[in-house]
Amino acid sequence: MVQSSSENDSHGVRRFPFSYDPMYWGAVFPLGMYAASTLRMMQAMELGFLHPLPQVMFGVGLTAWVLLFSGQLRALHRQWRTAGAG
Repeated sequence: MVQSSSENDSHGVRRFPFSYDPMYWGAVFPLGMYAASTLRMMQAMELGFLHPLPQVMFGVGLTAWVLLFSGQLRALHRQWRTAGAG
């Protein structure tokens, strides 16, 4: 069944609100550790075919860290602005 665009947003995908939660830091740490441990394993066992994996995972971990840190700063800014107004 086809839904009209008034039922969904313009691309047919429903959006969900994303808000900062300190618990997300628990997901960022393993990304970095996976990249570091894969790199060390690759070096120790001389597994050259794994070379792209730690680089990709480092990029994923760094991107997650930057996004989460910016979310944390936005949440702090909103909190400080609300506390200053009250």
